[in-house]
Amino acid sequence: MTQRELAPDVSPTYPAFDLKIPDQARADAWIAELQQFVREGKMPQLEIMHLPGDHTAGGRAGYPTPRAYMADNDLALSRIVEALSRSPYWKDTVVFVLEDDSQAGPDHVDSHRSPFFAISAYNRPGTIHRFVNTTDVVAAIEDILGLDRLSKFDYFSRSLADLFAKTPDLSPWTAIVPEASRTETNPPATPAAKVSEKLDFSAPDRVNDSTFNQLLWSMLKGEEPYPPVAARAPLHLYQIGRPD
Repeated sequence: MTQRELAPDVSPTYPAFDLKIPDQARADAWIAELQQFVREGKMPQLEIMHLPGDHTAGGRAGYPTPRAYMADNDLALSRIVEALSRSPYWKDTVVFVLEDDSQAGPDHVDSHRSPFFAISAYNRPGTIHRFVNTTDVVAAIEDILGLDRLSKFDYFSRSLADLFAKTPDLSPWTAIVPEASRTETNPPATPAAKVSEKLDFSAPDRVNDSTFNQLLWSMLKGEEPYPPVAARAPLHLYQIGRPD
């Protein structure tokens, strides 16, 4: 399938992956389309969008710092939710937010963890403390749209029904502007700038995860020791084919 054949299903105004374009521009494009949907009285049943600023450009000189990228990314998402919550579609729309590389950013609890948000007028407040997989979200989307399962992975998914209440809270959301600077840029001639200059930021997933994670850690945490890889999944307690 060519890009031309995809044209009817792709926004012509929403910016592609380009770390020189702030996520505010993507929020602007999406909000403008939402306003058009409101005027026309018709919104697509499913939209998939990216806000790639959270990839960051590491320490590449002249580019926003990781903190600036994340502030821009957070504000863009917040503005999108604010616009949706003040539209007629808030009462029957849910936003699922996931990272595209959930395995690429290990933390102190488990190397497979990454952020997940369910945002709607119906979702229960607070934090859930149970396992949720990307395929669980795919299955939830299928259930909402009345679709069958697409594969064995979403077939064996765990329901997300307990995230939602029967009664909606239609209160609108107000975007919170981050205190961190969104215009701060990386200085030249630093160790991080030299490493980052050799990395390919032209498209997603072209940078070695381990190298990039350690680079970002050193930029944000300084001399604090890099956390060891952790895993709680039982599979990791065994050698392949030969349990201890």
